[in-house]
Amino acid sequence: MPHSHTAASNRMAHCCIGIPLILLYLPASAFTVKIKNVYFIDEVKGVNLTVPKESGGTRWVWEWTPHHGRSGRVQIAQVKLGDADYSWNWTSEINCSHFEAGAHGNMFIKPVFENAGLFTFRQIKPNGKVLAKFEVYAFKFFPFFWDPVKVGTDVTRVCTISRVKESMKVQWKHNEEPTRATQFNFNTTTTFLMIQNVQELSAGQYSCSLQTNQTVLYSVYNTIRLETAAQPTHYTLYRESANQSKVQLYCNMRTSYSTVEWSWKSQGSDSAARRIASATRNQPAEISPSTHFTGRVARMDGVSRQSFALHIAPVTFQDAGIFFCDADSREYMSITLITLEVSVEPSGGLTVGEEVSLTCTVSEVYESFRLAWLKDYGRTMLISKQETLTPSGTVRSLTLVIPSVQTHHRKWACAVFQGNIPRAFLPLRLEAKERHISVGFLGSVVCAGLFFLISVAALVFLMRRKCTRAQTCLRKEQTSISTAEKNNGNKTSDLHIYDNVENIYENC
Repeated sequence: MPHSHTAASNRMAHCCIGIPLILLYLPASAFTVKIKNVYFIDEVKGVNLTVPKESGGTRWVWEWTPHHGRSGRVQIAQVKLGDADYSWNWTSEINCSHFEAGAHGNMFIKPVFENAGLFTFRQIKPNGKVLAKFEVYAFKFFPFFWDPVKVGTDVTRVCTISRVKESMKVQWKHNEEPTRATQFNFNTTTTFLMIQNVQELSAGQYSCSLQTNQTVLYSVYNTIRLETAAQPTHYTLYRESANQSKVQLYCNMRTSYSTVEWSWKSQGSDSAARRIASATRNQPAEISPSTHFTGRVARMDGVSRQSFALHIAPVTFQDAGIFFCDADSREYMSITLITLEVSVEPSGGLTVGEEVSLTCTVSEVYESFRLAWLKDYGRTMLISKQETLTPSGTVRSLTLVIPSVQTHHRKWACAVFQGNIPRAFLPLRLEAKERHISVGFLGSVVCAGLFFLISVAALVFLMRRKCTRAQTCLRKEQTSISTAEKNNGNKTSDLHIYDNVENIYENC
C-alpha cells in the first residue's frame, strides 16, 4: 500500500509540474478577451475606450474592423511608451480626425456613424497579446430633429443601427409600450416606423431599442409633437385598397364655424367636387347619399366646434382623388389621396412550382417616387424589383414574375419610396400548396410504366433472336464465299462481300 501511495504521489507531482509548462507554451491567443459592447448616437456624443493601465508592455496597436463593410481590419495607430509619456503614430489608412488619443493608450471615438465597428487593443512588445476588445454600435435617427407634425398627416421615422446580429432585434415603442403603427426591418440595419393619420394619441415619446431576447441593450428616444396652431394646408396620403384599410380626414380651423363640408373630386376629373358630408353648428352631420362613399363614411366622435373629421373604411381603389374641406364657404384645406392595389396571377389557388406574377398599381403619380416589390427574408425585407415613376410618364404599375413559386415565397410587400423614405407599405402573403397526385392518376402512371417495360423486354427478346439467326446465316454464307474464292482464284472484291452481308440480314 505505501508503495502504491508513493507512485501515485509521484504521478501527481509530475502532472502538477506539467501544468505550468503547458500554460507557458500556450499562445497568447488562447486567452480570449471578452468583448465589451459600447453605444453612441450619431452626431450627439462619442465614446471613450478605456484599456487596462498595467500590462507590462511598451508598445501597442489599435485595430479596427468597421461595421460598414467597405474594408476589412485596418490599423488605426501604434502607441509607444517613452520615458515620460505615450506617443501615437496614426496610420494613413483611416481618417485620424475621427479619433483622438487619450491617456494610457485610451482612445476617444467621435460620434460619426461610420466609426462604428470592432476595436482591438493589442500589445506587440515585449510579447503579442490582446488586452481589450470593444464592439462599438452607432445609432442614427432620420430625420435627426423631429419637427412638430400636423394632425391627420402620415409620418415615417427611421432608426438605423450600424450592425444588428442574428441574435438581436430592433423594436419601436411608444411611451414604453408596443406601438400599433407599422414597422418593418429593411436591409438588416434599418427599421422604419410608419404612423398613419397622426392625432393626439400619437404624440409622445418613441424609442428605438436594440435588444437580445427580452433584454434591452440600448435605446434611443425622440418625441412626436403636434402643431398647436391650426392653419390651411395641403398634404398627400397613400392608402392600400384592402378590406382592413382606412383613411381619416381631419379639418381643424382657427375659429368656430357656422357651416363646414367635405367634398371630393376624382383624379383627372374636370367636373366640380361632389359633397360627401356637411355639418352646421349645433346640428348633427349629414352624410350625402349620392356618392360612392355611402355606407363607408362616418363622422368621427370627440371633435370640437373648430374641427370636422371623417372616417372612411374600407378604402377602395376608386377613392383616389382630392378631398376639400370648406368652412363657411371658403376652402380651408385639401388632401390628395393616392391608392394602391395588388393583384396575383393566377388569381386562384397557387401550386408550388408554377409561375406567378405580382402586380402593384398606383392610382396616380403627382410627384416622382420609386415603386418597389420587397421580399421578406424573416429578419429583414429586401428590394427584389423597383422602378421610378414620374408625373410625365405613363407607367403606373410594377410587375414581378416568380418563375417557380415555392413555400418560402410567402411574404412580400409593395412599397412607395420617396428618396429612401417609405410613404406606403402594402404587405402581401402568398399561399402555395404542394402538388398532390390522385390515386387514380398514380395507378394510371404505374400501369403505363409496366406496359412500357413489358414492351421493351419483348422487343429486346425478338431482336436478340433475330440477331442469332442472322449470325448463323452469316457464318454459312462466309463459308460459301470462301469456297467460291478458292474456286475462282480469289477474284471476289470487298464490296461484293459487304453487299452479300447486307442481303443476308435482309433475307433472314
